[in-house]
Amino acid sequence: MRNESRDEEWTEFERKAIAALSRERAPNPQVEEALVAALREKGLVRRSSLRPLLLAAAAATLVFAGGWWLGTRSVREVPQQAKWMLLLHDAGKNGAPSPDEMLQRIQEYKEWAHAAVGHGLIDGDKLAADGVLLSSTPTGIQSRALPADGDILGGYFLLGDVDEAAALKLAQSCPQIHHGGVLELRRIDL
Repeated sequence: MRNESRDEEWTEFERKAIAALSRERAPNPQVEEALVAALREKGLVRRSSLRPLLLAAAAATLVFAGGWWLGTRSVREVPQQAKWMLLLHDAGKNGAPSPDEMLQRIQEYKEWAHAAVGHGLIDGDKLAADGVLLSSTPTGIQSRALPADGDILGGYFLLGDVDEAAALKLAQSCPQIHHGGVLELRRIDL
């Protein structure tokens, strides 16, 4: 803001001289240092120090890094609500069902799955009987067909955001267990 009373004290020559001054020139370093020193003596200017700011930033970084490190090292508790995988094994004890029995079982599983959606069921599918087992050997990766007999993984269901008691209750109601199969309930470790 301009001080009008000072402008009135200046002569026309002084006003033109001030207006003609270049605004782009840097101040003389000695003059600037002398001015800052005089202002400091009067307590009008304090020496700016980044040291407290840098120390605070370093302390905050150390606290954050320490918290992150401790968080990755602490034992994770099993969450109250978790996702679960229900694996359906067919032990092959009862032999293959007849085509009519198979259609009846498919309908039974569909009805069960439809009712289970409201109790945490997210997804599920029947798995094909054929597949490939892969394993690492000293000479490379070995692949072989799944064995046709014994324990066969026949399907899965994915349960979401339920506690262990609810997951167990849902698993116990699955038709697989009533037809001589074996169920494997596993919490998904996130």
